[in-house]
Amino acid sequence: NYPGYIAGGDYSEYEKEVFVNSMGYSSPTGYLIWVNRYHTKVNIFQGSRGNWNLIHTYSVGIGAQNSPTIGGQYRIAGKYPTSARWSYGSWYVDHIMMWGHGGYAFHTRARLTSNGNYFVNDVNAMVSHGCVRMNVPEVAWMHANLPVGTTIISY
Repeated sequence: NYPGYIAGGDYSEYEKEVFVNSMGYSSPTGYLIWVNRYHTKVNIFQGSRGNWNLIHTYSVGIGAQNSPTIGGQYRIAGKYPTSARWSYGSWYVDHIMMWGHGGYAFHTRARLTSNGNYFVNDVNAMVSHGCVRMNVPEVAWMHANLPVGTTIISY
């Protein structure tokens, strides 16, 4: 069901809450993450099964068409220390949170090794190798506040 393209706009807060609550999703941590691949958004809910309330929506980058972000239901499997990086020569990502059989992560957008600045427009884009790329303050909030074990819905 990978759309292969990005739709403009986004669902309303009401539509997002109705969707996750009507689907009966649960999470052992009091938080639920919905990766909306169609609109390239990460939606974070707080509450419990049938009673989720949207608390954050972030615009993100997702997997490119030949290396898509996977769909399905997962959990945050682990977090790297905030100082850890995945380095790729002239650029890196950090604030890494693993999910999806260990091959996928939430992490920062691509940042220059020389100064830490973003160097490519990788939000609202299909650009990664399957990971979800996020602005630093947003993924830093997730890293600090969402426990390992939090349910992730990628749809």
